[in-house]
Amino acid sequence: MHTPNTEARPSIYYTYEVFKPWLPSAHPAQDRQKVVIVGAGPAGYFAAQALQNLQSEELQFSIDMIERLPTPWGLVRSGVAPDHPKIKSVSKVFEKIAAHPKFRLFGNVELGRDVSLDELKSKYDAVVIATGSSIGKKLGIPGEDLPGTI
Repeated sequence: MHTPNTEARPSIYYTYEVFKPWLPSAHPAQDRQKVVIVGAGPAGYFAAQALQNLQSEELQFSIDMIERLPTPWGLVRSGVAPDHPKIKSVSKVFEKIAAHPKFRLFGNVELGRDVSLDELKSKYDAVVIATGSSIGKKLGIPGEDLPGTI
């Protein structure tokens, strides 16, 4: 089995088989809080940024992020043109968050399929659910059912 290098940056590991052995042990004595964020889209990254910004000498976090898809950033990566100026700036923010030495990202790991919420709760001090929806929703606006409208 491939063992990921935890010193390399950015920290991105793929597949459940790699993630499972890297789950932390259940609440050992520590000087930092272990947090897992489920969802690697904008909500997940901004939650990680908020935790990183809260850190002080007394309060430290180790953050693991799991994502159902093989790549992070959700619609920022797949829903908007990559050359859009706002996308370039938010990408830099996400890259900075991911470069933190106590941040790890695991792709291809789905909550409920590969790991249970109870398992995450037993291994981490906090679980943040920051997932988007995998299905669209009708808005109830005129023209949304016209041909060619997605």
